[in-house]
Amino acid sequence: MQYQLQVHNFKDTRHKLIDLQRELHNADLDQAELTEIKVLIQQIFDQIRILQEKDQEAFEKEADENNLHLKARLHACIEYIEENLNETEAAWQKLIDLQDDFRGRRMRSDERETLYSALQELFDIVKKRRKTAHDEILSKSAENKRFIEQRLENAAEQIENNSDFHQNWQLLLTIQQEFRDRPLDKSTREDLYTELQILFEALKARRSQEQEDFERSATEALNHLRPLVEQATRLAKTSREFKKTKGFLIRVQREFKGRRMRKEERESLFSKLQSAFDTLNRRINEHIAAKKDIREFKVDSKLSDLQTQVEELELDINKDIAELNLLKDKLEDLQVLDTLASSADKEQNRHQLQIMQAALKKKTIQLRDLQEEVQKLLAQKDWLDSIE
Repeated sequence: MQYQLQVHNFKDTRHKLIDLQRELHNADLDQAELTEIKVLIQQIFDQIRILQEKDQEAFEKEADENNLHLKARLHACIEYIEENLNETEAAWQKLIDLQDDFRGRRMRSDERETLYSALQELFDIVKKRRKTAHDEILSKSAENKRFIEQRLENAAEQIENNSDFHQNWQLLLTIQQEFRDRPLDKSTREDLYTELQILFEALKARRSQEQEDFERSATEALNHLRPLVEQATRLAKTSREFKKTKGFLIRVQREFKGRRMRKEERESLFSKLQSAFDTLNRRINEHIAAKKDIREFKVDSKLSDLQTQVEELELDINKDIAELNLLKDKLEDLQVLDTLASSADKEQNRHQLQIMQAALKKKTIQLRDLQEEVQKLLAQKDWLDSIE
C-alpha cells in the first residue's frame, strides 16, 4: 500500500487506512505486531499529509491561474458586448464558449460563483438584446414581406405578359438579391423564397418549351428553305429567263423573313442565296454587255450610212441650189430681152424652175429628217456608252 501511494490516489488510501485502523481493534495480534502496524499506518498518514499539502499547493496555483484566465475572458466578453451592440449572435456564441471553458477547471468555489454569476448577467444582457433585435427583425420582416410579396406578384404578372426570358430572369435575380439584403425571419424567408423558386421553375419550364418550339420551327424552316435555295442556285446558273429567275430569287429571299432559324443554318442558306444572286447578276451583266456590243455595232453601221447619205444629199442640194440660181439668172435675162425671147421658152424655163424648187424643197425636208435621225442615233450611242 505504501508503494502504491500517489498524489492522485492518496484520498482513497487514507480511507483504506481508516478502515484498517478499525479492523485492528478486533485483530488477534500480540502487542509488538500491533505496535509495528500502527507505526506503519502512521507513517503512511504522514506521507498522505505531505501529498495533501502538495495537492493543496497545486490546487491554489491552478485556481489562481484559472481565475485569472476566466476573469480575462469575462472582461473581453464585456468589452465586446459593450462595443458591438448589434452583434448579438456573435456575443452569445462568445458567452457559450466561455461557459464551456468553465468545465473541468479547478477553482475556489466563491471565485467560481462570482465569475459564473457575472457570466449569467452577461447572458441576460445579450438575451434581452437578442429579443429586442428579434422583435425588430419581426417588425421589419413584416414590412419587407409586404415589399417583396408585391415584387413577386409584379414579377409573376410580367413573366405572364413578357416573353423576354433574359429580362424576366434578371428581374428574379434582382428579387433574389433583395432576400439577402433585407432582414426577414426564418419562416417568412423560407415561404417567400419558395414562391420565388416557383417563379424560377415556371420561367425555366417556359424557356424549355420555347426552346422546343424554336427547334421545331427551325427544323421546319430549314426543310422549307433548303430546297428553295438549291433551286434558286440551279436557276441562277442555268436559266436564260433572267427576269423570271431574279423574281424567283427575290421571293425566296422574302421567305427568310419572320422564320425562326438556328443562326448558323440561317447564315449558311442566306449566304448560298446571296451567291445565287451574285451568279445571276454576273450572267445578266454578261448578257447585257453582249447585247450592248451588238446594238452598238448596229447603231454605228446605221449612223455611218446616214452620215454618208447626209453628206451626199448636202452635195446634191448645193448642186441643185447652184443650178436653181443659174436658172433664175436666165429668167431674169429673158425678162430683159422680152421682145427677143419667145413665150414658149419663158414658160418652159418657169416650169423647170418650179420643178427644181419643188425637188429642192423635197431634198431639204429629206435632209432634215436624216439629220434628226442622225441626232437620235448619236444620243442612243451616248446612252450605250454610259452603260457599264
